[in-house]
Amino acid sequence: MKELLLNTQTGRVWGSDNQALNEKQRYSYYVTDLLDSSWTGEKFLNGFGLTKDYTYIDYWTLRKRSLQLFRENTYARGILRRLTRNVINKGINLESNIIPEIVNLTDEQSMDWDENQELNWKLWSDDRELCDYRKQKTFGELQADAFDTAMISGDCLVINHINPVTKLPYIELVDGEHVQTPFPATPRAGNRIVHGVELDRFDRHVAYWVQATIDGMSKFTRIAAYGEKSKRRIAWLVYGCDKRLDEVRGEPILAIVLYMLKELDRYRDSEQRAALVNSIIPLFVRKTEPGRGSIPFTRGAVKRGSETVVDDDGTERTFNISKMLPGTVPDELNVGEDIVPFNTNRPNQGFGVFEESILNAICWCLEIPPEVARLIFQNSFSASRQADNEFKVFLSYRVWKFGNDFCQPIYDDFTIQSILTDQISAPGFLQAYFAGDWRVVNSWLNTEWTGISRPSVDPVKDANASEKLLQLKITTNDRECRKNTGMSFRTVIKKLAREKKLFTQYGITSSVDETSTGEPINTDQQTKSILSLIKNIDNKLEEAQG
Repeated sequence: MKELLLNTQTGRVWGSDNQALNEKQRYSYYVTDLLDSSWTGEKFLNGFGLTKDYTYIDYWTLRKRSLQLFRENTYARGILRRLTRNVINKGINLESNIIPEIVNLTDEQSMDWDENQELNWKLWSDDRELCDYRKQKTFGELQADAFDTAMISGDCLVINHINPVTKLPYIELVDGEHVQTPFPATPRAGNRIVHGVELDRFDRHVAYWVQATIDGMSKFTRIAAYGEKSKRRIAWLVYGCDKRLDEVRGEPILAIVLYMLKELDRYRDSEQRAALVNSIIPLFVRKTEPGRGSIPFTRGAVKRGSETVVDDDGTERTFNISKMLPGTVPDELNVGEDIVPFNTNRPNQGFGVFEESILNAICWCLEIPPEVARLIFQNSFSASRQADNEFKVFLSYRVWKFGNDFCQPIYDDFTIQSILTDQISAPGFLQAYFAGDWRVVNSWLNTEWTGISRPSVDPVKDANASEKLLQLKITTNDRECRKNTGMSFRTVIKKLAREKKLFTQYGITSSVDETSTGEPINTDQQTKSILSLIKNIDNKLEEAQG
């Protein structure tokens, strides 16, 4: 087909051979031009290239390639390990924070309940036989598994069983790879199955179809998302990466950089092999006269330790490989033979710069500072601190997201089951739960999930800066608490009040509670002041909400 050109001055349409087109061709061109006049993001014809439709995503291939990179690619494994160690570490921590005004408890009672619930949660989560359906891992290890699986496979199915002995949650994890659409698919009336997820007409998750191999046969099991009678949450998907609104499955976090990581790993292997070859073959013999030839190192010399070679002119030469030291240069050369060094252009001297630029692009895409991903800190203090701050922003979101998606539903069921079985006391909870009073229920279940408190680059400077900002009244105690410790101001105040009470009970004075002369400050008065401060803050919050 001839290339069509439009002369904007005369309006004439020309072919690539500079001949005027007939009227029919000209009419077709104008019709096409009118139909394609909408804005598509291109500045010239076919400038954008192929436009892909992501309605149907090959999740199977993405999962397999992501897993392959995790197994084989050093860059991929390093990035995923850095994320897991910083987001999950030993497990995201529970901070129970019930709202005493709504549940009709005093501040002292609410602090006692929070501490007792945190203790119960820790005892349960640290016992493999209580929290793990397979009785192999603690809850912190289950968090790491769920996080890893969600990032590698795109999502992870969480199944919340009930332990028949303790009546508490019993967690089972299923790789998202096993959630598939059965054939033939038989969803319930009015539902449809999309990539193994059964949806109702409102696109709500109703059930998950899990494939398993039993006695050599592939079978599918339908796992309901909610109990039909109890409405208890039984199963849900935890996603490792952002997904669009209409998508039901998640993509691996490395999906966008699969090709870059694979090619970079190939380049690295090639340069490493080139360095090995250079070390094995330091030089070779070049023959400048035809018909002249010699074999300085033969297979026999290698096997027997020495070899005698007869040249064309009858000269005998003996080589003993076993007695040669590294770097030995043969000097028994014939006329017309010359020593030529091996190619020293490999490995590429610019490989490190190229590798760094590619890794920077990958880290930028994944919201990870390159210094953190590569564990190389060579910049100035200000640059390192800014990189650390950016990573804290990323971690704050990730911890909050994973805590809400994975930990909170399990904690809700843990608390409800504990109350139903009289393992803990929560006055008014059951009445509110069955009556649908969401304010009271959510007040009892109110929590905050905190990750590892990353040490500051310079804690003294950060503490002084926070103090100065508070004095200028351009920040809040809550913001500075979350920034420096990861805990809310309310949580810190409650714990400080409890600690001061314990100090007083055992007759111990902390150094921070002493005057400049070493005399103890009245800790009872301080405790009352802190409790009064909490009450005043809560009253202000209630007035603002009312």
